[in-house]
Amino acid sequence: MAQHDYNIANQGFPSFRSDLNNALSAINSNNSGTSAPSTTVAGQIFADTNTSGKIIFKFYNGSAFVSVFEVNTGSASAAIPSSVSITESDANAIPFAIALGG
Repeated sequence: MAQHDYNIANQGFPSFRSDLNNALSAINSNNSGTSAPSTTVAGQIFADTNTSGKIIFKFYNGSAFVSVFEVNTGSASAAIPSSVSITESDANAIPFAIALGG
């Protein structure tokens, strides 16, 4: 779990390398943590690990993080929260399903 402000300060080499590695770790972990990152930008993904047994993936829409989907870590299943609305406006769209195998 890592979060970063994504500001790589002008600094000496050992500190620069550490700062860069911390930023890359935040990217690699989807900014995961028990609370939202303090530095945000529209389109940012946040993996909220504050709920026991679940990881809730959230998307920053420019003013707040909104839940997009959640993963139950105990059963290895994924779900779309009831607060998420999925609509299709393309009349030619092909329906699809996602199967999570075990």
